[in-house]
Amino acid sequence: MEDLRDIRIGGRVTVSQGDEILVDNATNHIVNQGLKGIISMFCGNYFSGYSTGYTYCNRYYATVSLGLDTTTVTTRSTADLVNKIATAPNTFSTNSPNAETGTRWGMTYTAIWNAGVITSQIGEIGLYNGNFTNITPNWTSQNSNYTATLFSRISAADGDFTIFTPSTASTMVVNWEIGVNM
Repeated sequence: MEDLRDIRIGGRVTVSQGDEILVDNATNHIVNQGLKGIISMFCGNYFSGYSTGYTYCNRYYATVSLGLDTTTVTTRSTADLVNKIATAPNTFSTNSPNAETGTRWGMTYTAIWNAGVITSQIGEIGLYNGNFTNITPNWTSQNSNYTATLFSRISAADGDFTIFTPSTASTMVVNWEIGVNM
């Protein structure tokens, strides 16, 4: 009989350019803002939105960012990339959550930078979400006016990948998978 007492949340990151894999299934480090975002979804009684009736959730503000830092390890209190590159992905998308197996559900965030857009050495990569980081039982427009916060990070300093400089000849793709499984 399967054990339903333990649920694990984790993620894997792959970075590629053409056929070359620059980061191969690195295990992400979920930080406190991400953990608070997860648990706040369980503590809420209701969502009360703006005049349109909507309160935007985690995925609405999602993005992936790149950074230059090569020496700072990720801790639970890491709140942002240490030396973030200001250039946003040219394309960003997410898929709908899906049942990958009978005991694992997941989704993928995909960020694409066009050829030649990123020419700096990459030492850190972060997944940002619109995390509900204010733990409250009732979400309203007053406490849901938030922006994207760091959910998870991988870095060269953590040993997740070797520092790399993207080729200017092809697009760079970051696939960030987040999953929940038993």
